[in-house]
Amino acid sequence: MNRANSRVSQDFNAFWSQTIGKEGKLSLKCDIDNYPVTTTDKAGKTHLVFWICDGNTQLYPKQRSQGVRWFVSFYLQLKASEKTKSRRVFLLDEPGANLHSKAQGDVLKLINKLGKDTSTVVYTTHSPQMIEYPKLFRVHAVQRDGDLEDSPTTIIDAHRLGAATTDTLSPVLAAMGADLSQHQVVKKKNNVLLEEMSGYYYLTAFWKLAGSKRVAHFIAATGVNKIEVLANMFRGWGLDFVVAIDDDKQGREVFKNLKKEHFGDSEEIAKKKLLKLPHGTGIEDTFSIEDFKKYVLDDEAAVIAASVTDFLKTAGRSKPVMAFHFALAVEQDAIKMADLSPDTRARIESTVKAIEEMLAEDA
Repeated sequence: MNRANSRVSQDFNAFWSQTIGKEGKLSLKCDIDNYPVTTTDKAGKTHLVFWICDGNTQLYPKQRSQGVRWFVSFYLQLKASEKTKSRRVFLLDEPGANLHSKAQGDVLKLINKLGKDTSTVVYTTHSPQMIEYPKLFRVHAVQRDGDLEDSPTTIIDAHRLGAATTDTLSPVLAAMGADLSQHQVVKKKNNVLLEEMSGYYYLTAFWKLAGSKRVAHFIAATGVNKIEVLANMFRGWGLDFVVAIDDDKQGREVFKNLKKEHFGDSEEIAKKKLLKLPHGTGIEDTFSIEDFKKYVLDDEAAVIAASVTDFLKTAGRSKPVMAFHFALAVEQDAIKMADLSPDTRARIESTVKAIEEMLAEDA
């Protein structure tokens, strides 16, 4: 029993990073006991008894805080699901609500690592600590479709987050600025503001494919209409940034507004900080049609009559998810620069170079 307790406690502490005092860790303990003779209907019968311990202090679960009890319970549920290979769906409303922000990070670690092959976890949250900025493709926004009490609820998926209200997206925006003092997400320099998550994934992949040595921190908005909000936030925080946006109607309008509001309507100053992506009207046009069908769409039989961007307007495919899969393949070296056509390689290199030059000006 002691060996089992030690094994479970060690595994538990791989997820629970909080300490009691300077070094104290929690441990989980289970033992066999007998009911006292004063318990008439159960006298002498054996039963399991549980404790949550720290150091020399041994307490029953009900004596611990609500947050610790919830975390231990969730850990045990996921662990049991993993051990028994039971396929379960966990639906959680505001998980970790009784935990502080650092402990909520432990909840995310638990969700991502434990039972990931057997369990699906779906949860609602208003906490920025429960939102992973690099994984916004997982996020759905939920809001009322009007101001009336009986207004229906609207669910907005990841590739349409830009349609959500600023209030609904406030946890996402807060997540982007979370732990700013420690610079875990947003850095002081070399920030590149992008329209959406698909741009984040593509440019992260392009940076690796091109072998760029220039440090760049890509920050995705939730739509081109949110770029100006982000730019104002970064300016208010005193952070250096450049902007890379699509060369389409909306992108050109945002470019014009940023040039006027942030750079005194000076083309000379603005071009050092603002970039309309140089190929086509969207970042997907960086790919040749054949490369896009093979390496991004994963459908070489697809018919793309005009541009890739035009095709995507009616394709019904999630841009962030496709971009994520491409970036993952690049990260795992399943796709290399040499695999791409000369046209695609040249476009990737020129796009990376254009952003590198802005960052060099920003240094």
